[in-house]
Amino acid sequence: MVILSNYQHTILHGHVLGGHHGIAGTFQQLMDAGLWWKSRRETVAEVVRSCLTCQKNRRLPHPKVMGSIMSRPFEEISVDTFGPVVPNETCEYHYLIVIVDNISQFIELVPAKTATGREAADAIITAVIARHGVPEALRTDGGRQYKNTLMNQLCERLKLVHTITTAHHHEENGIVERYDQEILKHLRKMYSQGLKKGEWVTAVPLIISILNNYFHYMEPFKTSILTLTKG
Repeated sequence: MVILSNYQHTILHGHVLGGHHGIAGTFQQLMDAGLWWKSRRETVAEVVRSCLTCQKNRRLPHPKVMGSIMSRPFEEISVDTFGPVVPNETCEYHYLIVIVDNISQFIELVPAKTATGREAADAIITAVIARHGVPEALRTDGGRQYKNTLMNQLCERLKLVHTITTAHHHEENGIVERYDQEILKHLRKMYSQGLKKGEWVTAVPLIISILNNYFHYMEPFKTSILTLTKG
């Protein structure tokens, strides 16, 4: 589809699904949607560089998962309990269980009322095992949500290799911590566009969609994350 010049900027950043993905991600979205105009790459670069939201929330480089050799999606996952997501807000949920597949970077987000081991274990069961199958390895930090009897029993029963990263080497679980910052970035954008206080949980499905539609550049998986994980 050819887009007239009057509508090009609106299509690039004028809709909440745009996501402010930077030059490469925005251009890939145009290609995936089959949208075309002359010099569209130059237009994307101009819009992104002049966008205050993009410049304030520039994406960090993809961190590498330390010491892992993986062959299929959801063979190894990284998990983190993030929060309080929005401090001092009155709402039922205060935390997010952030789960990332370490090979495709497909993300699952599960709102949680408390930062407990029970909430973390339930999230792994419902968001990963029930949807994607049992992983072989789990990577977390050493917080009490993950270093406890319940998590040990879960890993033992499912034969999961549980790697606990050290407090002074955050890069070992950097993939999931990076997504914590991406989530905050998109929440800030949605609040600026009218999301009401105390209703951040309603934005979680949209944030999942935005993050999972990023273009993933890891060789040999040069495809969208959704295509990689869902076929």
